[in-house]
Amino acid sequence: MFRRIDIDPSRAMIAIDDERYLLVRASAFSIDLLDTLVQLYGIVERPAVPR
Repeated sequence: MFRRIDIDPSRAMIAIDDERYLLVRASAFSIDLLDTLVQLYGIVERPAVPR
């Protein structure tokens, strides 16, 4: 599946089969992210998200 995985911490780069990837902590997708999107884009309806 993944033939070649390159990790270069000095450049903060992860590449799998010449495709760059980003590592993102799950906490970055918390309710705060949704609140920020609502502020930026004016979304009125919020989905029911358990806290």
